[in-house]
Amino acid sequence: MAFFIVYLSLLLTFTICTALAAYVWPYRRSPMHRFLIILQSIYALWALLLLFIIFVDDFESKILLTKARQIFLPFISPLWAVTVIGVFFSKIWEKWARWSIVLFIVPMIVVMANLASMLGLPGAEQWTFYDFQKFENVYGLLTYKSGSLISYYFTYLYIVLVIFYGVYLLAIFKGRGARKTYAIVLTLAATSHLAFDLSARYLFHSTEMIQLSVAAVWPMALGLYYSVTRLEFLDISVLAQQRVYENLPSPVLIIKADSTFWDANKSATKVFGLQPSMVGKKTSEIPELKELLENPSALTLGERHYRVAWQTLRSREGEKAADVYLLNDVTDILKLNSDLQEGNHALRDLNDEILKVMHFNQKIHTILSHDLSGSLLGINSLLENLKAKAQIRGEQEWATSLDKVTQASDSSRRLLSDVLVWSREDRAHRPINVVSILETTIRQLEPQIMAKDISVEFLPSQESILLLASKHILGSIFRNLLSNAIRYSQPHDVVTIECLADDNEIVIKFIDRGLGMDEKTKTQILQKESFEDRHYDELGIGLKFTINFIEKLDGRLFIDSTLGKGSIFTVRVPRA
Repeated sequence: MAFFIVYLSLLLTFTICTALAAYVWPYRRSPMHRFLIILQSIYALWALLLLFIIFVDDFESKILLTKARQIFLPFISPLWAVTVIGVFFSKIWEKWARWSIVLFIVPMIVVMANLASMLGLPGAEQWTFYDFQKFENVYGLLTYKSGSLISYYFTYLYIVLVIFYGVYLLAIFKGRGARKTYAIVLTLAATSHLAFDLSARYLFHSTEMIQLSVAAVWPMALGLYYSVTRLEFLDISVLAQQRVYENLPSPVLIIKADSTFWDANKSATKVFGLQPSMVGKKTSEIPELKELLENPSALTLGERHYRVAWQTLRSREGEKAADVYLLNDVTDILKLNSDLQEGNHALRDLNDEILKVMHFNQKIHTILSHDLSGSLLGINSLLENLKAKAQIRGEQEWATSLDKVTQASDSSRRLLSDVLVWSREDRAHRPINVVSILETTIRQLEPQIMAKDISVEFLPSQESILLLASKHILGSIFRNLLSNAIRYSQPHDVVTIECLADDNEIVIKFIDRGLGMDEKTKTQILQKESFEDRHYDELGIGLKFTINFIEKLDGRLFIDSTLGKGSIFTVRVPRA
């Protein structure tokens, strides 16, 4: 029964310590976490070697395994001391961490002496463990005598134990709330192993019980696991988050609150050329990171440019734990912006050249239009004189022909005027009184109205109607639409102009009772195609200009016409 209990306890120690070491493994970048992994791994190896010793029959193999077990044991006490200090007094640990190596000098000497004994060096065995004897019916263990070096080691061990339990007591008395509770739990758990070991040495004087003291480690391992997890010692990130973080394409760095380098993902390690030995060092001692903290918003490394975003991590108590820096590579974006800026400069230069050409063309159009308009006016005057002479002589056929030529010349002059307006249509628009422009248009076309022997009925709105436009463009629109209504009206007809407005738009209607048009012709006009109907073959280009001008004002032209009954041309434009 006793053997079964011992065997089960050894298995529990091996299993629990192995599991805890595996749990801490993802957090191995910190020296403190590495100490915790090593400590649990030593307990697991100690228990495993003891199980081998119990079940191996060969005496020499038992001796070798017993000596091998002693390679790890000297490190347990100093590891416990620094681990407990780091868990409960992190600020003290950060200050004195570099001096912790002093605690491992004596254990290193003992381990080297034990290795020399295992290699068979003369006299080495007398310093460590010698005179191995086999216990009969005592779990297959060996008894042995301890050398002088081991006696010195035990003196050192007692000093470390005093420090060890002094830290425990200090954590209990200075701790508050949950931290104090966890310190008590860990102290009681650690006492189980110490009580077993001291009882074996000084109460029972039993070498085999001393060797089996590892069987009492599993309560202490559970207590340590409970305390460090509740103290958030391992709660920086869960394993899943850790893996995602490690494989992020953007560099990520974690700097602790005391400005020591804590961790970096694979990308950051490559970009900054970081080494595992840099973990735990002050960032001021790492040139690769010093520049980052001096300018935490932007960073240039070689030919790459980074924008830096950072976030502060806090503990449950609200204390600052660390700063996480995320570096976004913006090299390609900056290069693209530079290329876009160069392209914009080139476009601006090209636009300036185009504007110069356009202004030059406008001047040419203005000069040509002015000169041609003057020539056409002269031609019109000559034609009028010839027509008057033909009528005096009674040559009615000649008079009729000259009248048609005069109308064609007059149409050409109006078209030339439209070209001139179109060439200047990009000038700044101003609020224009629509009614005033319509009245001016009627006065300008008064000779045509009288010659056709028709009348114009103007029905203006009662309120002032303003439209944001060029008066030249607006005048050209009204002149073309009224001129067409006059041209295709019969003598004694009435052409009606209605001007209405509401809060959203202005509506101007030109209503004639003339020739009208069919659906095909209306469709062709609105699609800006060439007109096939013989009545409209002279005004196609003029209407094209008119539709273009209306669209420049964000408006539309609507046609309602019946062949033989007249047409209604409706202009709808948004109100200024």
